[in-house]
Amino acid sequence: MNLWRVRFFDEDLLGYRLIYAFFPKENQYQLLAIVEKAEFNAINDDRFNYELSHPIAIRIVKSYRDLVDQSW
Repeated sequence: MNLWRVRFFDEDLLGYRLIYAFFPKENQYQLLAIVEKAEFNAINDDRFNYELSHPIAIRIVKSYRDLVDQSW
């Protein structure tokens, strides 16, 4: 999967990420999620932690696969 993230450097947005897919054949970007990132090594933090079992990660993977399955 050609997934990327954008990290903000504005103090008010430091804890957020944009997760997007890039499709080089079409030269197209698709925004898949805007997420609040969990604190590093936080055990009971429900925010996005990049683990594939996280509900947001599952949603991102499904969205990506749906896009790939569409005919361009």
